[in-house]
Amino acid sequence: MSRIPRYFAAALTSSVLAGGTAAPAPTAAQAGWSYTVRDADATRTRPGAEAADLDVATDRNPMHVVQGPEFTWVVPEGRALTRENAAMILYDNVPVNAGTGDLLVRGWRPVRVARHDSFSVTLGRGDDDREVAGRAADHYVLRAHVDRIGSVDGTRQRYDVVAELWILPDLPHSWAPFGVGTWSLPAQMPRLRDVLDPRLAELGLVGRAVIRLDLGVGDADGSPSTTSTRASVFEVFDLTRTERPPVPGPVIDRTVLTSVEETLMRSPAGLCRSIAHGELPSSIHIAHEPARGPLEAHVNAACGSPELYFAMIEDELEADPGALCRKVDGAGNPRELAEAIFNEAQRTAFLQVLPPTERTGFHAELQRFCAARSRDDGSRTTATAGTGVPG
Repeated sequence: MSRIPRYFAAALTSSVLAGGTAAPAPTAAQAGWSYTVRDADATRTRPGAEAADLDVATDRNPMHVVQGPEFTWVVPEGRALTRENAAMILYDNVPVNAGTGDLLVRGWRPVRVARHDSFSVTLGRGDDDREVAGRAADHYVLRAHVDRIGSVDGTRQRYDVVAELWILPDLPHSWAPFGVGTWSLPAQMPRLRDVLDPRLAELGLVGRAVIRLDLGVGDADGSPSTTSTRASVFEVFDLTRTERPPVPGPVIDRTVLTSVEETLMRSPAGLCRSIAHGELPSSIHIAHEPARGPLEAHVNAACGSPELYFAMIEDELEADPGALCRKVDGAGNPRELAEAIFNEAQRTAFLQVLPPTERTGFHAELQRFCAARSRDDGSRTTATAGTGVPG
């Protein structure tokens, strides 16, 4: 869903899980790879920033990567593999971010783009093979062009990428060396990422990259664009075999969590009843099985919390609070309130899942809100009348 209402967001970010931390997976000797990534970058508001001029030896904050078959950790060099230290954690080569309690949410953060006008990409063999991290690396040259329209302000955005990649063919592909910030190539250019991901999975790990990104931004009316160039270099060092990294916690796909949230907001009765009976619908696919228990706990807590039901009426509270308050004022008890403001599925969940004391508290909270709003409106009317200013 495009946004989570603030009432529901409070429930999502609270620690509602009593347990659910996944047991660490058994370690398998030599099941992963350990390496250091050093990088350097520069941004200039004019053409001419040359990535080849950057020296990774100047990096004073290198990152340590432990890459396993499922999970990959990126932490500052010298730090332990803990969630507190992690700059990035990947699961099946997609980032995970903190969710509710121990739950991790898997998915690239969405880049808001209204429309792509044109897109092209080529990845071909180069002629400058070299040694990277003590291993033979194959040279490839990436060229990409993207024209797109900004979804917020309608600006025209032109991206031109030229990147030299040195690929270690006997190592598995990972996005970890590309960086952890929103400026990194896979995070900033999702369409390019989606094209490159299967190709790099065939070729291997990018052990060194020299990347130049030219960005032109123009107004929607066709006004001249401003141009900036970002040049960056990264390289892998100290490559060794290592044990499988630890499991950081249960993981759920962002699409699954979004689907659950939308169902809870639109038609919670069936889902809440299923969870109350200890059943997670088979239609909800969990990428990482240990996430099933935490997700059930998360949904169960939401179903029994007034925050969910406030979220259901948030748009009405913002768009037309007067109309809502007239319904509240006409309701003599929580059942009558539910009849007045909820659809059938929402009303069923409110009356059957939310505890009686919480239903009463929800009704009282809305009454307090409407009473305060009425007092504020009365004060403004009085003040306006006293000054002779038309209301």
